[in-house]
Amino acid sequence: MKEWIKKNITGKKVFAVIMGSVLVIFLSFLLIINYKSQVRLQETALVRLVHFLDTQANAAGYFYLERKTDLKNISKAREISIFFENKALGMSMAYGLKTSLIQIDRLFDSLIEERKIGKFNIYERIVFVDTENNLISDRRAEPGIHAGSLPWKDFFASNRPEPEVIALRQDGHFDILVKVPFFFKWEFKGQIFAWINLEAFFDLQMKKGEGMTQKHIFIDFGLADEASFYPEPGQLPVDRIRKAGPGEVFEFVLSEPESGATGYLAVRIPVPETSFSIVTVMPVSEAAGYSNPNHLLMAMIILAAFVTGAAFLLWTMNARELVLKTRLDEENIRKTEIERKSIELAHYRENLELLVKERTKELEQAQKELLHKAVEAGRAQFSAMILHNIGNAITPVSVNTEMLRKNGGDKILQLLFQAYDDLAGHRNDLTYYVTTDPRGMEVAAYMGSLIKSLDGHRKKTDAMVQAISAGIDYVAEILSLQRAYAPDRAEMKERVDLNRVVEDALKIQENSILKRNICLEKIFASGLPHILIEKNKLMQVIINLIKNSFDAIDGVDERRENKIKVLTYVMENRVGLKISDTGIGIEKDKLKEIFEFGVSTKGSSGFGLYYCKDFVAANNGTLELESPGPGKGAAAVMEFLL
Repeated sequence: MKEWIKKNITGKKVFAVIMGSVLVIFLSFLLIINYKSQVRLQETALVRLVHFLDTQANAAGYFYLERKTDLKNISKAREISIFFENKALGMSMAYGLKTSLIQIDRLFDSLIEERKIGKFNIYERIVFVDTENNLISDRRAEPGIHAGSLPWKDFFASNRPEPEVIALRQDGHFDILVKVPFFFKWEFKGQIFAWINLEAFFDLQMKKGEGMTQKHIFIDFGLADEASFYPEPGQLPVDRIRKAGPGEVFEFVLSEPESGATGYLAVRIPVPETSFSIVTVMPVSEAAGYSNPNHLLMAMIILAAFVTGAAFLLWTMNARELVLKTRLDEENIRKTEIERKSIELAHYRENLELLVKERTKELEQAQKELLHKAVEAGRAQFSAMILHNIGNAITPVSVNTEMLRKNGGDKILQLLFQAYDDLAGHRNDLTYYVTTDPRGMEVAAYMGSLIKSLDGHRKKTDAMVQAISAGIDYVAEILSLQRAYAPDRAEMKERVDLNRVVEDALKIQENSILKRNICLEKIFASGLPHILIEKNKLMQVIINLIKNSFDAIDGVDERRENKIKVLTYVMENRVGLKISDTGIGIEKDKLKEIFEFGVSTKGSSGFGLYYCKDFVAANNGTLELESPGPGKGAAAVMEFLL
């Protein structure tokens, strides 16, 4: 019996040793996994840091790309070309040039007012300097801002036609400028400079960097001295930062009065489209965690050794009690874990419905705000088109009025009166004078030519009056269309004739189509059923689709025939509109994604087609784009169920 007990105890001890060995192996495996996880966690944190900074740099690059696009569009504006055309014709400031300068000032003021980030104007000052170093136009967002002058000619770049972003240090502060040369008839005529609001730019970076340590984000403008960082960086190792490659993470130590020597991480990412860089500097503990993986590994090894030794000691003392206690502990742990999980599950179940409702409400609110912004953007575009067409109609009215004022009819009448006075002086022998006397015959013939000239002058005057009347009628028609499509506060749905709305949209875009020499083909289905919809928003969608068509035509070879075809139709239970063009076309793999929010092929906000698609879908309709491929044109097809 004793031998059996002894053998049984020995067997239990062997079992305890085996179990202890298994426990040691298992703990070792956990230690290795935990150590690798900590290392990977820190590596992932650094990768996320670089990715975050790269996102900021791309946002800044996109910001300056938009600024370049703004100035490139300004340099192509018709208002500036008109000034040089009038100047080439020899007009003085009193006749023509002053009006042209006013148009340029309005163009610059409009850009300053329209471009904002939050409460900040993006542009603080815009100037146009000619080749003789004269300020043609100088507009500011606020009086007195950037009042200093520059050696303009030092920044002329007639050999670089594309816009450039430059940084300057002047009067103890930094300025960022975007400049673009202006060419008139392929001849360099001057340079346009625009000052960027640094507060607006840094405000953009702060919004992009929410959730990070804001005081450690700086912008390096690439100048020689340390003060080129914005905001002021303190005692950063500027030379080391600038020698770092793009996306390279490196460490350095700074001595601080309160905490002593502190380790920091720094990353530099160049900003696309500029010579600038964005630098993030933060404590190592923030970026990679407060625990060193090696220290953590050592602590866990010591803990594992202690646990293993204690377990082995207990097992050697009483194998049975150890096994029973281990099982009991495991059971208690499992029970506690089950109870904790049950409580968490019940709590999660109670809050899940509330959480879903909150998220759904937030999404609905965001969608409403997005749609509201899209509607406002469409209205602004509609108003801009109305003003553009009115301006195009008023310009010939002004020109014809000026020509009427300066016409030479008075001179003809003066000469006619002189001929009459000559004949009146020979009233007693008028027959002899005009038939025999050489002087009288010449006067009679001259008087006849004057009468013909007067008749020709009358015809020209009638033509000018008709042109003025036509221009006034066109303005009245445009204003009538604007009143017809001006949204009321309710913007209720109504029965709408699609043919009528399309015809009105084409009238609004008539000048834009004509000046591009685009052949317009209209095929309207007769007896088209009316659709129930918000007329003003439908007009915005159609105008957007027409504008996209002639914008696409702008990008093709002008030598070929450009054409837009507008077709309405009814098919089974659907009413449709198809607008096709001979423009640049669309790649087939982009036909779907072009409707996504923020996607644009023109460098714009990517808001238009997203809003159009959303509005049409909300009114039980579909909007699709079709294109055989690049260079082969495209078509927008919009259909509504009856």
